[in-house]
Amino acid sequence: DAGYKIFLSDSDYTYKSGTYYVLEVVTKLSASGGARTVKIGKKL
Repeated sequence: DAGYKIFLSDSDYTYKSGTYYVLEVVTKLSASGGARTVKIGKKL
């Protein structure tokens, strides 16, 4: 949900690791399962 924060860890690009705002979460469901897409915003 928008307003949450997430922590990302990237071993290849360590400068990208950190806590980010969640701007949008889109959930798609189908007969084969579901998928959730998270749109991230600025780094905190």
